[in-house]
Amino acid sequence: MKRGEIMLIEGVIRDFPAINRDMQDRKCWLEIISVSPGSNGEPRVDGGSSSPAQERFLKAMDERYYKKLQRIVNTFYPAYCELTPPESRVVALYYWDDMEIAEMTIELDYSYRYIQRLKAAALYKLKRACMDIISDVDAWREVEHNELSKAIRSLYSA
Repeated sequence: MKRGEIMLIEGVIRDFPAINRDMQDRKCWLEIISVSPGSNGEPRVDGGSSSPAQERFLKAMDERYYKKLQRIVNTFYPAYCELTPPESRVVALYYWDDMEIAEMTIELDYSYRYIQRLKAAALYKLKRACMDIISDVDAWREVEHNELSKAIRSLYSA
């Protein structure tokens, strides 16, 4: 694998927990919106007519940004589950727990070289899934960056 490909794959792997958390948060938010006032027949605050909760739920879950997050999770997670237990453990420790390979040798009782091979094998197995979703991950990063920028600006303006 080329160094550029490895960097893209590693970026997706590192971002996956935050993307999954964002998807779950977004889903909860959309569910709350879908059952907000107007769900049991009373007039809505904005003057519009109410619609059945199931219809509003389906409409809310069809949101484009949520669909992108769902696509990322539904593509990456099955590929991650196909890794062998030692490979998935190395990925989790290295990318999500920020553990160095030297520390993993003690934790897992594997040689340094074996851990490197496990990591390389895992990256190779995750390559296709990561490359399939890289544009969606980039879109997520852009939204995440914009939200962070807004939060920072609001702190300065307060």
